[in-house]
Amino acid sequence: MYQTRLNCRWVELWKVAGDKQYRLKEYDNAYFCYGEALGYSPDDLYCHQVRFDLLMKENNYENCEKALTAGKRIMELDPSCAKCLVRMARCYVNLGNVVSAEDAVEQAINIEPDNPAFNRLRNDIEMTKYCTEQAKTAQNKGDHKEVLKLTDRGLAIAPFSIELKLMKAESLVYEGDPAEGFKLSSDALNCDQNNRHAAYVKGLSLYYLSELKTSKQLTRKVLKEEEEEAPTYKKAKKLYKTIEKIQRHMGDGEKHIEEKKFVEARNLFKQASKIDPSNKMLNSKLQCTLADTWIRQNSLKNAFECITYAIHLDPKNKKAQKMRAMLLGE
Repeated sequence: MYQTRLNCRWVELWKVAGDKQYRLKEYDNAYFCYGEALGYSPDDLYCHQVRFDLLMKENNYENCEKALTAGKRIMELDPSCAKCLVRMARCYVNLGNVVSAEDAVEQAINIEPDNPAFNRLRNDIEMTKYCTEQAKTAQNKGDHKEVLKLTDRGLAIAPFSIELKLMKAESLVYEGDPAEGFKLSSDALNCDQNNRHAAYVKGLSLYYLSELKTSKQLTRKVLKEEEEEAPTYKKAKKLYKTIEKIQRHMGDGEKHIEEKKFVEARNLFKQASKIDPSNKMLNSKLQCTLADTWIRQNSLKNAFECITYAIHLDPKNKKAQKMRAMLLGE
């Protein structure tokens, strides 16, 4: 009995401390205090509810997941809490999980049929579903501009949807912005480290950033872990074969340069550049290598043509810019 009274006293002290921190808008401290209170009284509904509210204030992927865990506990303690279901539905929408969002709304409607909050939630669920499905269709058709429009609309409602982020990232790569594609796919992979499609899109981004070695490592990992019939596996296999082919040509070309067989080396680097004309950053680097072989043979005119084309392919290629300045100085 004494221990029970002592626990109750600690619960109240931590709740008072939490309330004070909440009023001061020290939300991290408040969250900690309510957590300490729950250590003494795991079924304290008030603490669970306030922690849910605090998690929703700093809205991000991790907090949405934590809030849903808190929400499920609240519903166990108070099955009639429609407000909690509405908040859970909002978390599910934010994550792009429309199926679970619909389930939460239906449960809430059974408790409070006339709650006006459900109408907006339903609209957001339908719009998220529409954008996701239409983006998939556009991506299958290779219409990446349309994918970007749809995913932007969807992410305005469901900002932490990994599926929408990855579709956007993949289309950004094909629309010439692999750096942003890399950023989005990395964010998705940080949220879900076991997401093989995120690993593939990150590998694809690295490939178009001319990081062949790292791209190959990621893609190999996807091939080991993904099922062979999955669309991601097929995409990864195609990418892996392309990287291997390019690397083989480049490796053989570099050997020929070491042996001073420049004609043979150029043939191999030219073949490498034709494997994937869409990889402009990589092909810009290959043009620099071609220019280098011409310089070694004192054919500056041919070297300058290669460098000019390298800059055309990738205006940000610093090596090409330096080589161009050097050749102009000659």
